[in-house]
Amino acid sequence: MKSKCRLHLLLLPLLAVTVALTGCGPSGPNYVPVKGVVTIDGKPLGLKTVFFAPEPGTPGMGAGASTDENGAFELLAVAAGATEDVYGALPGSYVVTVNEPMFPLGEEIAVQGEGDEPEVALGIPAPVRGGPKTIPAIYTSPEMTPLKIQIPEGGGDFKLELVSQ
Repeated sequence: MKSKCRLHLLLLPLLAVTVALTGCGPSGPNYVPVKGVVTIDGKPLGLKTVFFAPEPGTPGMGAGASTDENGAFELLAVAAGATEDVYGALPGSYVVTVNEPMFPLGEEIAVQGEGDEPEVALGIPAPVRGGPKTIPAIYTSPEMTPLKIQIPEGGGDFKLELVSQ
């Protein structure tokens, strides 16, 4: 019985050190704030989506955002296992694409339900209504886009300038 007590007394400090060291060090990737504005021919390109795809050697799965009416955006990271929004992106090199949104941006989405019936789920999105497509095809493909961004350790504010011709 006495030897079991000594063993426990010897293991207790080891367990305490292990628990203490587990809490030390970085808790995860260092996402940095990234915001900016998208323009086309010098004019704001509002209500579009942007995606920053990491180039080889840059960690993470990328980041994306929707532009507001003035073309401004703030990136949200694609973070595995995240249970809440993770703003920013990991420092590194990115290829940037700009696309028409999957859902209409800036419009209310009507959800109907009658009486005690549950509201209808969104399901597969309908085609986006609106005017003609305003984004030249070259900016919509990661293989073709000339938009390349280097995000520094401190994050940044970027201007993505598209040209229609």
